[in-house]
Amino acid sequence: MNDFNIKIEYKHVPRFDSGSDESIDYLESEGYVIIKNALTANEASKTLDLLWDYLENLGTGIDRTNPLTWSDDKWPTCAHGGIIPSYGIGHSEAQWFVRGVPNVKKAFAKVWETDDLLTSFDGVSLWRPWNVDPSWKTQSGQAWFHIDQHPISKPGKQCIQGLINLLPTSKEIGGNVVIPKSHNFFKDIPEEYKERVERLPLDIDHFRFPHDDPKLSSEPAVMAHMEPGDMLLWDSRTIHCSSSGSSLPQGTNDLIRAASLICMMPKELSSKEILEKRIHAAENLVSTTNWTNDFRNADEFPIILEAENRDQYKWPINWHLTPDEVTYIVENCEAKAVVCDSILEETISEIKAKLPKVIILSAGAKTKNALFYDDAIASEDDANIENPIAGKSMLYTSGTTGRPKGVFRKENPPLSMTEKLSKNSVKHGCNHVSQNS
Repeated sequence: MNDFNIKIEYKHVPRFDSGSDESIDYLESEGYVIIKNALTANEASKTLDLLWDYLENLGTGIDRTNPLTWSDDKWPTCAHGGIIPSYGIGHSEAQWFVRGVPNVKKAFAKVWETDDLLTSFDGVSLWRPWNVDPSWKTQSGQAWFHIDQHPISKPGKQCIQGLINLLPTSKEIGGNVVIPKSHNFFKDIPEEYKERVERLPLDIDHFRFPHDDPKLSSEPAVMAHMEPGDMLLWDSRTIHCSSSGSSLPQGTNDLIRAASLICMMPKELSSKEILEKRIHAAENLVSTTNWTNDFRNADEFPIILEAENRDQYKWPINWHLTPDEVTYIVENCEAKAVVCDSILEETISEIKAKLPKVIILSAGAKTKNALFYDDAIASEDDANIENPIAGKSMLYTSGTTGRPKGVFRKENPPLSMTEKLSKNSVKHGCNHVSQNS
């Protein structure tokens, strides 16, 4: 795989367990690392299904089974490398599902030696099959080797970026490319590119290298083989890009690459002002970049603001409730127990503090303030309950008073077999009833 003067090698590199010492040693040495099975194969498949749900629900006519509906006038606006940065993608169900997978957080927790992390509200990278439409082919990697960290305003180790692969990779398809050990050049960039760096605004982290920079050939550029569910971590100082491949099998008519972008950084690095902006972003479905301690609104990228058809997309419904809203609903409906996803630690803590008599169960993983759901049911008899009492549903609307409003829908009692047959006779005629009597 050659272009310009840079050789890109498709390579099976070592893959490490999430949270292992070996993974950190490799990351520190090479500037990148592959975490194997950050998602299981089933979790990767579910994430891809949820991404298709997101795309189809944009309301532009995208149909996952028909590539002819994936045209640019329907597909959400893409940045370099097929990255979808906006239109609510950072708060899609797919992205939040990935962030809640324990092995994903475990990898970042090991990097920073803390579990108290904040997640980015990043987007995804999706590559459409360019044999259907040649214009869908993304850039050659040699055209945009870059780093994602300002050489002056952000010195030293600041951020570890992440990408979770959802589809099989190959040399022919292409993928992410890194220059091993290139993070070691970072400290010399301000002096080496003094004029260029001085012109770069301090709040812009994208720094691109000339095609003939010797750093790009200091080590053979690596496009790492990845299995579905593998996660690539790389230091933001590492020179990298993505690069499309050379060919596709004839008849390819499905997505050829799908990757979830994710980054987690220590919460202690974020100011009170940043934390408040993040809360607002979550409530208003604002997507961001990889930096969790420096708020960058991806919905305000020029490529998004300048898009002619940006108003046609239906953004995802905000399915997040604040801890206060959840607590209000639990109290208002007089719930005796509540099940929360383990990623909602703040919500769990608030419910416990305000409603100590409510039983709180965590799903997905154990938390310090809730009973793990799997543990709670482990000792229970799994035999059928005699004469079970069906529960009732209470729906909560947004209300008009600033508080969610509960709506109880009265349900009719279950019909007996005689009543069912009687209703059936009205619908289908007596002859049908006599055949079943």
